[in-house]
Amino acid sequence: MKTKTVSTAELIELWLHGRSPNTITNYRRYVNSFLAHSGKTLEEVTLADIQLWQLTLKMSPASVRTALAGLKVLER
Repeated sequence: MKTKTVSTAELIELWLHGRSPNTITNYRRYVNSFLAHSGKTLEEVTLADIQLWQLTLKMSPASVRTALAGLKVLER
């Protein structure tokens, strides 16, 4: 059986499916920001990449927690 490789964009859309519109908007923004910052695919991302990105975030502590929570869910 041949398996199809899922692109990062497809994986993100699958991950967002069924979430509320506000959550989709926020998580998509956070993950796109992170991927642009890291310049890596999801498979190449390390904890250090996430920590370095976190240092660049200029938002409230609650928003930073939300952004990081979204990335943690996506990496699973």
